[in-house]
Order: sequence, then C-alpha cells, then structure tokens
Amino acid sequence: MSNPVELMRGAIADAAPNYAKVAVEHLSLETPCVGWDLRSLLNHAYSRFDLSTRAARMEPTEDFSTVEIDHVGDDPADTYTRLTTEMLAAWDACEDLETPRVTPMGPIPPEGILLFGAQDVFIHAWDVAKTIGVEPELSHEMTETFTQTHKQSVDAQTRSMFFADAITVPDDASPLDKLVAFLGRQP
Repeated sequence: MSNPVELMRGAIADAAPNYAKVAVEHLSLETPCVGWDLRSLLNHAYSRFDLSTRAARMEPTEDFSTVEIDHVGDDPADTYTRLTTEMLAAWDACEDLETPRVTPMGPIPPEGILLFGAQDVFIHAWDVAKTIGVEPELSHEMTETFTQTHKQSVDAQTRSMFFADAITVPDDASPLDKLVAFLGRQP
C-alpha cells in the first residue's frame, strides 16, 4: 500500500478483532512486552492514536506526557474503536501530507507517523491476543506488508529504542511467528 493513510486504515481493520476481545478483567495481565501489563500496553498504543490525530490536525506535540494518559477507561474495546475512528477521520480531512509534524521525537513527516503507527497497532494486536490467551487474528497479507516495512525500518538504533534482540525460529515457522520473533517476541 503506497498511501500511508490506507496502510494505517488496513492495519487498524486487520488488528481490530484482537482489540475487540479485551475486557476490563484482562487489563492487569502481563504482556509479552516485559514489564508491561495489558493496561500499560493499551495506553501506549492508544496514546499513539492520540498523537497521530494531533499530527493530522497540525497540533504540535512536543512531550509524550500530553498524550500518555489513561485512555483505556472501563471499555478498552470501545476505546480502540473510538480513538481509531477519530484518528482516521483526522487524516482523511488532512490536506497536507508533506509538512513534518512536531512530535516528542522531533519533526516527523506524516508518512513516517502513519507507517510507525500502522506497524505499532499491528504488532500490538499480536501482543493483545497472546496476553488474553487467544490465537491472534491477523491476515497473511498484512503480516507480509509489515514484515517488509519492519525489515526496512528496524536498524540497530530503532531496535535498541523499541525492540528486543531478534529471536531465532525454525525455517518452517509461520510468517507471523517470524515477524514477531524478528521484533524480539517469543512466538
């Protein structure tokens, strides 16, 4: 997908069945992301939706503290739908997909914000499913897309900031297992 808004839309739709299964009683469960319970992981993901919405609206966000709040509330699944709907509407209304946006990580072009956000929502869908004990529902097509984008974007610096070391898996592992292992998660 060459259109970054459509890539985000595709990631959100593909990941949605996983986020839809989250109930309040799951929020204290430990996730595959060491040191994060599900509430923390969801708040991380949901804060990135807020950050992306602000970027689409050309609202500078210089500090993560403005978006890293408790977004989850009492209905984590509804919050996913509400925040992603709001974010996509903001990007659909955005006429400037060129000007870099002010983010806590410095100026980032919209394409970078959308790509990073799409990768994030997709891989965290796997984390969510594994945390609540269900098989991840993620399409082969989007797994392939994000395998390609992650292989292009994860270098030593981004790995040290966002991912654990890659884990070796057998050659016959599923494409999704290979992707999560590349990102430092144990399939």
